[in-house]
Amino acid sequence: MPEAKPVSAPTVPAPAVPKAAAPPAPAAVPVDNEGRQRYLEELFGHIESRKHYPAAARRRRLEGGVEVSFVLTGAGAIEDLHVSGGHPMLQDAARKSLERSLPLPLPGDGVALPLAIRFHMEFRLR
Repeated sequence: MPEAKPVSAPTVPAPAVPKAAAPPAPAAVPVDNEGRQRYLEELFGHIESRKHYPAAARRRRLEGGVEVSFVLTGAGAIEDLHVSGGHPMLQDAARKSLERSLPLPLPGDGVALPLAIRFHMEFRLR
């Protein structure tokens, strides 16, 4: 008696599942690196002109720098302010300098908000 071969069930193609349409790519915002650089220079000049070196820090001859970072939002406001490094008295002076600088100047076209800003603020005795 010949051996029976297994019979496989006929394959039925799976129903076609429409692929989800890819989300549209965000419109490219042109980046104006030169405009961004000019804006950052203006911004840092604005903040620097409102920087105050505390008398107590001067008397103690404290010098050094602190790292400052924040996110610039609309209307010249800031969020997520972080100040680190350096002496705590200088950190406090940096925070107060930012507060005195508000509202910050806004960038022109080609520089989108919100904008993450990070820089080093120096305190040096002359």
